[in-house]
Amino acid sequence: MTNEPDIRMRTICVGRYTIDIPAQLRRLQKPVDSGGDATFYFGHDENFTKVDATVIDIDIGGDDAFEPAVLAREAELRQSQNFATDRSMFVSRQEIGPAVELISSYASADSTEAIRLELHALTGNAHVVLAETSYSTDTLAGIQSKLISRLSAIRGSDQTGTAFCIGDAAFDLGGDYEEAGITYAGSLEGVPVKLQFDINTFEQAQDQPGLVERGEANLEGLGIRPEKLRAGPRPLAGDVGNEWLGAFTVNGQRMHGFYAETRTRNPNRNSPKILVSLSTGDEEAATGTPEMQDAVAIALWDRILASLRKGRD
Repeated sequence: MTNEPDIRMRTICVGRYTIDIPAQLRRLQKPVDSGGDATFYFGHDENFTKVDATVIDIDIGGDDAFEPAVLAREAELRQSQNFATDRSMFVSRQEIGPAVELISSYASADSTEAIRLELHALTGNAHVVLAETSYSTDTLAGIQSKLISRLSAIRGSDQTGTAFCIGDAAFDLGGDYEEAGITYAGSLEGVPVKLQFDINTFEQAQDQPGLVERGEANLEGLGIRPEKLRAGPRPLAGDVGNEWLGAFTVNGQRMHGFYAETRTRNPNRNSPKILVSLSTGDEEAATGTPEMQDAVAIALWDRILASLRKGRD
């Protein structure tokens, strides 16, 4: 790659932020049963509940792609075994309305006491899944009703600047806490690139190690001795933060791991704890795979972080 990046960018909405990223990067889709792209928490103590949200972008097919995706999820559950019943994990599928379906399954392979409800709905160009677990038959109907009512708080785009974005869907569920892990990945001139956003609004422990301490300790534990390219204060969308930029060589390939994180101990929706990570290269890539020069990686990093802002344009 040349010393100066000539990379076409596009603007995306991620969480409650807007940011410019390389146009070649695409959001990695998470399996429905992986815990979701984001989790929204409601209540406190004994009234504490959570809803997992997964967004499946539909680039081709639109309405015609939704039903096959729901049926594929049912088939997946039918192929998984529940050992308590010696049957499948699948319990039922119910059509709630146009492009809205509810799938019920056992939440554990070893029990039938908890039921996982997955509400599948088509919202704009996104197949949205809201999932919550019922731990008793007494709460099942209430959870189903709440999941259905939450659909009205999901839009195909966010014009208000207040909703939580995942791909082509915007959530305004009004929870008390939220956390998400959203990743974009692709190739820039043959170099594998991954950009990840970890966001949460939980209170942070006062003695929690900072970004630099955690990062360097983790790498040393893996036996990696990176070259520190830059480290120190780095504001993120107006909030105080730190960054750590490192490079290392694996099998002759130059790779990068860049991180920036806000330092807030009392995060909230408007100023959450956010960790932005950028990596280049692939440890398993074949010899001779293109690599990104340090100057190019740093320039790309600076360009991405400089574009991070709260709300929408």
